[in-house]
Amino acid sequence: MAKIGYLYLNQGFWDGQQLVPAEWVRVSTEKHAKADFLSGYYGYLWWVTAVEGLATYYAAGFGGQYIYVIPDLELVVVITGNASSFPEFSNYLEIVRLFIVPATSK
Repeated sequence: MAKIGYLYLNQGFWDGQQLVPAEWVRVSTEKHAKADFLSGYYGYLWWVTAVEGLATYYAAGFGGQYIYVIPDLELVVVITGNASSFPEFSNYLEIVRLFIVPATSK
C-alpha cells in the first residue's frame, strides 16, 4: 500500500521508470464528483480533500485500509487497522489531521 502511495506521490515514476502516466495520476486525483459520505470529492479511484489547507487524496479500502497522500508535505500515510475500539478516531482522516500532519511540521 505504501508503494502505491509513493508511486502516486511521484507522479507515476518509480525506480527510474514511468510506470503510470503522470497525466493519469494528475487527472485521477482531481475532483470529479461530490461525495455525500466520507470527506470531500471523488476522483478516479481516489478521494480528494484537504487536510489543514493542504491538497490531499486517499484510497479507502475495506476494514480500515487507507492510503493518504499529501504532496506538499511529500507524505504518504498508510493505515491498516480497525479503529472500532476507539470511536473518537473512527474517522481516519482526523488521525492524519490531528497527529500526523502536525508531527511533520517544523
